[in-house]
Amino acid sequence: MTDADAVLSTIDGCLAEVRRGLRGLSAGETADILEELRSHIVDRARESGAVTPASVAAAVGGLGDLRELAGAYAAGRIAAPVEERRSPWWMLGAAFRLARLSAWGFCVFVASLLGYGVGASLVITALVKPFAPKYAGLWVSGHGETFTLDLGVHGDPVAGQELLGWWIIPIGLVLGALMLWLTWRFNRAALRGVRKRSALRTAR
Repeated sequence: MTDADAVLSTIDGCLAEVRRGLRGLSAGETADILEELRSHIVDRARESGAVTPASVAAAVGGLGDLRELAGAYAAGRIAAPVEERRSPWWMLGAAFRLARLSAWGFCVFVASLLGYGVGASLVITALVKPFAPKYAGLWVSGHGETFTLDLGVHGDPVAGQELLGWWIIPIGLVLGALMLWLTWRFNRAALRGVRKRSALRTAR
């Protein structure tokens, strides 16, 4: 095997390892990352003079854990548009994609889903209450140490004691809107943090 073949084999082996860690990205995004990484390896190998099997091996070794690097690249690509894409739907979708990469991403997605879900339930319940007072509200049922809370709109009257009555309208609108906004802020901060950590990791 010539030196050129050894250089290509080392780089291709590194890229193949990284490719396996780029889950959740499109083919185009994956190709862009691999091409960027290839150029990065060659540039680092050139710092010591000629591009040789030894300099390429040293450059690849300097990248650290390749699976970790791949995760950082993937997370950075997912979170990259956070400054331009302010839609809650986009941010929830980005959190879902991150959930496929790490346990931390999964926690962000679950927290975001719960926040948006509870906030939306409060707002919808408050809006429906004037038109269906027996079917929309917040109820408590059970006794002693065992009880359940039931918030939302139902097709049949709910068995239990209604807690807020007509107060669900102002409380639901204010608290629901606040929860939606706080969840949006949390989602946005989490994606910004992902982008920053990814940039630091991939810049090594």
